[in-house]
Amino acid sequence: MHLGIACLEQGTPIACITYQGKFEDLYQHFNLEPLFIEPKKLFVLNQDELVELVHKLIAQKQSFHEKIISKLDSVKELYRANFTSI
Repeated sequence: MHLGIACLEQGTPIACITYQGKFEDLYQHFNLEPLFIEPKKLFVLNQDELVELVHKLIAQKQSFHEKIISKLDSVKELYRANFTSI
């Protein structure tokens, strides 16, 4: 998760194996379509989905990068707001 956040802070799109709904929320902040796969799908149902996910990421890298950059400041502000009351 932390590596994914670090990548997004640099405008780099990421593909992830998700857990506990955390990546879903992160992607919503950037208005990105899901670039993740659930472990059940990866290990039980269809291993080809991971390959498709990576191909999609590569093919649309610039588009994803532009979306990330356009939302980055507002997302950082949301996360900073979590700490203002501490």
